[in-house]
Amino acid sequence: MTIATHDFRHWALWPSLLVAISLIGGWVASTVVYRRAQQQGEVVQATSAIALSAFDLAGSLPLAFGNSVVAKRQVEASQAVMVRELARLEQLGWDKPETRWMRHLISAVIETRATLTPPMPPQRREFLFGNLRVNLGKLTASAEVAHQHATRTRSEAMRTLYRIHSAIFATALVAVMVAVVGFVRQQRQRNRYERSLRDANDQLVARAQEMEEIVHAASHDLKEPLRMVHAYVDLLSVRLKTVLTEDASRHFAFVRAGATRMQSLVDDLMQMSMLGHDDDDTSDEEFDPRMVIDELRTVFHDRLVAIGGEIEVGALPRLSVRRSRFSRLMQNLVGNAIKYRDESRPLRIRITSHPEGSAWHFAVEDNGIGVPEQHREHIFKLFRRLHGQEVEGTGAGLAICRKIVSGWRGRIWVEPAAPAGSRFAFTVPR
Repeated sequence: MTIATHDFRHWALWPSLLVAISLIGGWVASTVVYRRAQQQGEVVQATSAIALSAFDLAGSLPLAFGNSVVAKRQVEASQAVMVRELARLEQLGWDKPETRWMRHLISAVIETRATLTPPMPPQRREFLFGNLRVNLGKLTASAEVAHQHATRTRSEAMRTLYRIHSAIFATALVAVMVAVVGFVRQQRQRNRYERSLRDANDQLVARAQEMEEIVHAASHDLKEPLRMVHAYVDLLSVRLKTVLTEDASRHFAFVRAGATRMQSLVDDLMQMSMLGHDDDDTSDEEFDPRMVIDELRTVFHDRLVAIGGEIEVGALPRLSVRRSRFSRLMQNLVGNAIKYRDESRPLRIRITSHPEGSAWHFAVEDNGIGVPEQHREHIFKLFRRLHGQEVEGTGAGLAICRKIVSGWRGRIWVEPAAPAGSRFAFTVPR
């Protein structure tokens, strides 16, 4: 799953970066081009207003000279519009030679108009009118040229803006297509990976079940020969009791002890295999762990009395797991505490529990000989022992405990107890 997730991020990263770069670059370029287009639009408005004002001024001057009040007001208004719009062009930073030329023409028109005051000789009046018409014509032509140039520039800016937006859209479309293609490829890889993982898991489960069946069958088949060994050793010991030497009797005892140990190993193997076979036979049930501990007190009563041991129980919650497995787990842990006690002091076993997230944290603590740090993981392996034949057992008890706890999706471990001994802890689902 990790590979598939990495591929998905890989395919999603590049389109995201491409879209982000396109959006940032497009936003910057669009802002610049839009401001230029907006500026050219204002230039178009200003030059259009100057040209119209110059045209209106040329038509209103003769009437204004004839003392027409309306014409005089129109002349004043047209003149004010030309001055205001020219200042607007200068503020926009329009072509400086062109604005200087239009300012010269407007100044000449204003000065010439100021000299047109009656009474005036006809020739002088016609000369000034002619001069005004020429300057106003030049001003109109200059404004129209500037208007056309600004219109073309604004149109080019709008086309550029359209191209930028089209490029952003195309880039986003390509990025989406790349992301879709990458997602499809990633999904196919994930499906292939999950399919292969499923097949491998099915094979592992099948092999594990096969091995458990083999172990179960072998353990079951070994019981009969071992019973025969026990029976014939006992029979020979009785029949030959009068003729057996001391060495022969000791040899028979070795055979009997070996057969007994083999029987214990076979029983432990069968218990390990049955942990995988009885999953569907019994279901989880709610029970009080204290009742299980009371049963263990009865099972170990004689041994506890003989060694002066005690089992203390703290507050324990009700559990909803397989009762038989919990009983086997506690029996193994308490039995270990009894077997590996420190004979220099009375044995004390304390069983406690407290909540830990979504599980219950159980602990079986004793004041025995303890477990060296380098062996705390080693002891949970099957048939691994730290002591020889002087301590009874096969080395399968803690392996069985680990398999039981693993079936609950929990964990089990050992740590030193204070001031001495071991503390076996495990988790049970709440």
